[in-house]
Amino acid sequence: MTVKEESVHRKTILIVDDEPVSVKILCHQLEKEYSVIMTHSGREALEAIAYQTPDIILLDLMMPEMDGYEVYTAIRMIPALDGVPVLFITVSTEVECEAMGLELGANDFLHKPFNCDLVRLRIKNHLAFSQERSLLLKRSAEFQEMNIKLEEEIAAHVAETLKRKQAETELKASEYRWKFALEGSGDGVWDWDITSGETFYSRRYKEILGFGEDEIGTTIDEWTKRIHPDDAAEVTAALQQCLDGKIGTVMSEFRMACKDGSWRWILGRGMVVKYGFDGKPVRMIGTHSDINERIEKEGIIRKWAFYDPLTGLANRRLFTDRLEQAIATSKRHGAQFALLFLDMDNFKDINDSLGHQAGDEVLVETGKRIRACCKRDLDTIGRHGGDEFSIILTNCGDRDQLAAIAAELLQQLSQPIQVTDALIPITTSIGISVYPHNGTDIKGLEIASDRAMYAAKKAGRNTFRFWEPYLLREENAYKTPPTNWQIITPE
Repeated sequence: MTVKEESVHRKTILIVDDEPVSVKILCHQLEKEYSVIMTHSGREALEAIAYQTPDIILLDLMMPEMDGYEVYTAIRMIPALDGVPVLFITVSTEVECEAMGLELGANDFLHKPFNCDLVRLRIKNHLAFSQERSLLLKRSAEFQEMNIKLEEEIAAHVAETLKRKQAETELKASEYRWKFALEGSGDGVWDWDITSGETFYSRRYKEILGFGEDEIGTTIDEWTKRIHPDDAAEVTAALQQCLDGKIGTVMSEFRMACKDGSWRWILGRGMVVKYGFDGKPVRMIGTHSDINERIEKEGIIRKWAFYDPLTGLANRRLFTDRLEQAIATSKRHGAQFALLFLDMDNFKDINDSLGHQAGDEVLVETGKRIRACCKRDLDTIGRHGGDEFSIILTNCGDRDQLAAIAAELLQQLSQPIQVTDALIPITTSIGISVYPHNGTDIKGLEIASDRAMYAAKKAGRNTFRFWEPYLLREENAYKTPPTNWQIITPE
């Protein structure tokens, strides 16, 4: 086997530990046999997983922002990681700690300091078990595929039998058994007489939407009128393709209105089972599966990939994408927008004196206050980690309007925050850059707003500065209420 072929077959280990020094020796040993990805926080781990699925995960229990239990919970909601072994890393020897992890579903525990030989052996055993599990799942999938093919062959045979009008009694008995089996699987069944429009809906079909046995009629409109307006065109087009004989079976995901007015995601399948003498379809049978829970979980995973888990604001990835969009839109329309960089003053003192829990509560409240000041849908608020926040203000108007917004932010963010029994005083420094005057790309705008923020720090904090590199004069900065603004020359 060549070096290239060997690297392709190497298993990937994801290590999540906020103290890389403690696992340095272990990483060095594991890199001889495996491809090792090292991350320093739960957020970094989730972002790394979005790009590459590991074969096994070593997860530290004690980490800031998201501890190991929270990261594990997030991991187990990602379908691609189903079956991937997770081994907790801990310095604790308490039985309760391991019991909690095992109750969540962790595969094993690794204790610091590491016994590298023992760790390698456990990794090897868990990877072997995972491989055996994957093989069994593959075999199961193959059997399911064979079963699906068999069902398709049976359905085709039934359709041919229907077209020739043979064995009507046996066909009806077969259909009843088929519907009974589908009902038992949790899917709802519908049976559509295309010629008359009359449609049968099973009990389970009605239950999925919250209706009783006698609360849905027997026409095809009872189905189509409940499809979400945004999904109706796509569903109708797919159904028509099946009726026209362009596809053998129709399958689509869409939302349907429930009895209580809510929307529920449905996976619909159907196929034509009877044709008339002229070759046109006269009967169609299908199922509805409730996939609402799956769709909601996928939505949560997508949110974690683009939003800060502590404040719910846009993370660095989403904020950068929005900044690129703002540049492209402003360039196309000849407009301007502002980039505000906010850094809390002396935030480290809060963590050092009151602890990280208090610091997190202050950050959450700060995010809420920024949202309260920036309510427009087109504006984007982001947190890039620590105590740093950024805001994109589109259609920001002139300097006076920007100054008023910055002053309002300072006024709101300077109000003390109540954390447990403590009233914590806070202030913030703000730097402002404007597209296209201070930069025409992301790097230029971020550098300008960052330097303007540091100028606000130097000016005594709890204030803001505009960055204007092409002006050589500097005017006095102001605090709330605004009367003028600071112009900063480049260093």
